[in-house]
Amino acid sequence: MKLPDQVLEGIRKFIIDSVNEHPKNLVEYVSKELSYSKSAVRRMINQLIDEELIERDGVGRGTSYLLKVTTALFKYVLKDGLNEDVIWSEDLKPLFMDAKPNVLQICQYGCTEMINNVIDHSSAKTFSIHVTMDLKSIMIGIVDFGIGIFRKIQEDMGLEYINQSLLELAKGKFTSDPKNHTGEGVFFTSKACNQFTIISGGLRYLSLEDRGLLDDFEGTDFKGTGVGMMIAQDSERTLESVFDAFSSPDSDPSFHKTFIPLHLMQYEGESLLSRSQAKRAMARVERFTEVVLDFSEVDLVGPAFVDQIFRVFHNENPHVHLYVQNANEKVVRRVKSVDSDAVIFE
Repeated sequence: MKLPDQVLEGIRKFIIDSVNEHPKNLVEYVSKELSYSKSAVRRMINQLIDEELIERDGVGRGTSYLLKVTTALFKYVLKDGLNEDVIWSEDLKPLFMDAKPNVLQICQYGCTEMINNVIDHSSAKTFSIHVTMDLKSIMIGIVDFGIGIFRKIQEDMGLEYINQSLLELAKGKFTSDPKNHTGEGVFFTSKACNQFTIISGGLRYLSLEDRGLLDDFEGTDFKGTGVGMMIAQDSERTLESVFDAFSSPDSDPSFHKTFIPLHLMQYEGESLLSRSQAKRAMARVERFTEVVLDFSEVDLVGPAFVDQIFRVFHNENPHVHLYVQNANEKVVRRVKSVDSDAVIFE
C-alpha cells in the first residue's frame, strides 16, 4: 500500500534531519524510529542522493551519509564605485534563489549591511565572502583585513579597554558616521540570524538565538574582522518581525528598544559594583525609550551600580523605561531596594 504523500514527505524530512547526528547508522536509526522497513528507507535515501541532497561516502559497513554541501568564494578589491547592492544582486542572490522568501530577505539584509560596513568603515584593501549551504542551513562569512571592528569602536568612542566595545555593539545605534549610517545594521542582523558571530583582535561576539555572549577567541593574530551569519533554511523569522520587536509602529517607528547583556562587562572576573561601571553600561542608552537589562550570568551587583542606574540615570532620563530580565533573587532584591516599582521579567 502506497503511503500518502504527506507521510512520505515527513519521512524524507526525518531522514534529512537525522543525517548529521547518525551518519554511519542512518538506515537503522530511521527504520527503528519510524517503524519503517530498512529497504524502504534505503530507497528514499537513494532518491535523496539522486536529487543531490545527500551524499554517500564509503561502501559496505564503512558507508556513511552526509548532507550535500555547496560552497562559493568571492574576493573583492575595495575601490571607488564598489556597491553592496551590486555584489548582492550579481554574485550572492543567485545562490539563494531556492530559499524561502523570508530567509532570502534575511540573507539580503545581512549581506548588504555587513558588506557596506566593510566598504565604509574597515579601511581594508580587500575582503572576501564565503558561502556554505546545505539543506539545513546557510552560512555566510565576510572577512576583511582592516582596522578591526572592536578596535575601531574603541578608538571612535575613546574607550579605555577594547572589551568595552562589545557592549556598545550589543546596544546598537553605534556608528562613527552618523550622517550616513544609523548604527542599526549589526544589531538587526544579529537578531534576524539564528547565529551571528564577529571575531576581531582576539575577541568574539556571538549572538545565538537573540542571546549575546562574550568569549575569548584563539587567534589573536587576526587584526581584521570576520563576520559569520547562520540562517536556518526552515526559519520562520521575518525581517518585519525583527524590526517590529524593537520599534513601535503606532507611536515611534524608529529603533527605540535595546537589549543590554550586562555580563559582557564582567571581563577578567570583574563584578558589577561601581558607579563608573554603571555609567559605562548606560552610555548612549538615553537614545532609546525601552531598555531591557539582562542579568544572565550576573551573580552579584553592588549598591552603587544599582543606584546609578535605577535612581540617578532614571531620574535624569524619565523617558527611558527600564526592564530587568533573568536576574537572580539577590539582584532582584538589590534593584527593588532602589526602585520598588522596577519591572522584572523572568
